[in-house]
Amino acid sequence: MANPMLSLAGELVKSINSSLLASPPPSTEQTGNDVCYLGPNGEDGDHVVYCKDLPEGLRAMVGSWYLEPERHVVECIAFVTISCLIIIGLLPRLSQYPKSNAAKLTPPLSIKVTTFIIYVCQLIYKLNGYPGKVLFMAMPCNVLWTMWFSLCFLPMSVQTMHIMYQLIVPYTSLAIVAVATP
Repeated sequence: MANPMLSLAGELVKSINSSLLASPPPSTEQTGNDVCYLGPNGEDGDHVVYCKDLPEGLRAMVGSWYLEPERHVVECIAFVTISCLIIIGLLPRLSQYPKSNAAKLTPPLSIKVTTFIIYVCQLIYKLNGYPGKVLFMAMPCNVLWTMWFSLCFLPMSVQTMHIMYQLIVPYTSLAIVAVATP
């Protein structure tokens, strides 16, 4: 029997894009009516998109949940919990960034202006989209912009700024992988 809280969380995650299938459709037409996308509210009826109706070559790009939404929730909670425990354990052992170099960590005005414009445009775009689109701010590229926005505009100690830069450098590779392998 499934945990009711986990089921509810899974349904909330699935509501982000309820037209996605639970798994990718077959790579070649099987039935003549293979469904590539469900209706706007997740219904399987008159509003589905059939794979045969997609432009040539697009079938391989059809999105699906691949993993169950409940598993996404579990993995997210586990990942965040483990990451926080690691950070809490390592934080006292990190060397202190010299306060004499603090000015070098402050982003220049051009970076602040660019970050502000891009971040605000992203938020406006996400908030004016379909319901739940703002949740895509949790994707790697958007998280990087959130980290840059934090560095530019949130008050933080020199050590916190140093740690943020240390996190941004390797995290950039996740955004590159997301773009390279959609």
